[in-house]
Amino acid sequence: MKHIRWQALIALAGIAFLSVVLTIFAFGASSVDRPDFGGTYVEGVAGRPNAINPIFSQYNEVDRDIASLVFTGLTRSDENGNIKPDLASKWSISPNGLIYTFTLRADVYWHDGERFSAEDVLYTLHTIQDPACRCPPDLAGFWRTVAITAVDSANIRFQLTQPYAPFLDYTRIGILPAHLLKEVAPGDLFLHPFNRRPVGTGPFQIAELTA
Repeated sequence: MKHIRWQALIALAGIAFLSVVLTIFAFGASSVDRPDFGGTYVEGVAGRPNAINPIFSQYNEVDRDIASLVFTGLTRSDENGNIKPDLASKWSISPNGLIYTFTLRADVYWHDGERFSAEDVLYTLHTIQDPACRCPPDLAGFWRTVAITAVDSANIRFQLTQPYAPFLDYTRIGILPAHLLKEVAPGDLFLHPFNRRPVGTGPFQIAELTA
């Protein structure tokens, strides 16, 4: 199990996806440290976490950094900026560019063991659309123009009002667990204790916040 502990530094215990190439000029040779399971990844940050929640993380750079490790979206961007599948395994676009249909992965679980489903996507995006949500105005404004429906438990459909080429970029937003938050009023979510001990689908899990 991977964890995050907040102190002066953020220690991220889990799979360290790091490969460091050390060139030793004096001997004309090189060595490579291979990625390994376990260990600790340490990152220094300026500031402190406030709301580790992907729909609020634009307000705080520290929240944004941590939320990107704890949560995942339907899609992600690779090192070249290309959109790739993440919580979704694939998607299709209608010929007129107005309808996007995403098929969700069946092998994803929340950190507490519950299975990820279309309900989580609906909950997250409907919360952003709610006028009472304290989400960033630009984020909320965009999603309020999109109709979101669940075709079934494994497929989500988005209906746009007009073709919008950057739409897939918006599907990178982290998804929240409906089974933990659906009873929380959208206006109360910003100050909810969940934001200090979040449950996500990402590679790291919060262990403790001491700041």
